Amino acid sequence: MISDERFLSGKTRRRLSVNNITTILFLSLVIVAHAQASEPTVITLSCDGTVKTSVGNIEGPRKAINKLDAVVDLAEQTVSFAGFVAQIETIDGAVVFFGSGIDPAIGNIDQVTGVMSATTMKGNLATSYELFCKPVTRSASRKTK
Repeated sequence: MISDERFLSGKTRRRLSVNNITTILFLSLVIVAHAQASEPTVITLSCDGTVKTSVGNIEGPRKAINKLDAVVDLAEQTVSFAGFVAQIETIDGAVVFFGSGIDPAIGNIDQVTGVMSATTMKGNLATSYELFCKPVTRSASRKTK
């Protein structure tokens, strides 16, 4: 087959061009799909920081809290921590916003800095969290026998 384009007809050149574009688009889709498949859909975080509980208008003191687990489930679009589960409302750049008027918890997690600010409500009891979170590595999250 002659590969020098000077000897190909216009129709043949167009067909080769369409085939090249189709191949490039297909490979691009495969690369994007592979990249998305390799990203975890569930991210477990270990968080340290402070917590403050308020009953009605009476605020308690801030207390240290360590190793609080938080789970961001991108497939289910939820964030869970301290026994509460809230829907992810939006992901704006690097910030995950969760909770709404019907969720028992509202807040946000900055994926770049690891800062999580959240408030939970249960009756007239409000608990506010100011945390710094780090992803838990798979080897660290497995229990040893």
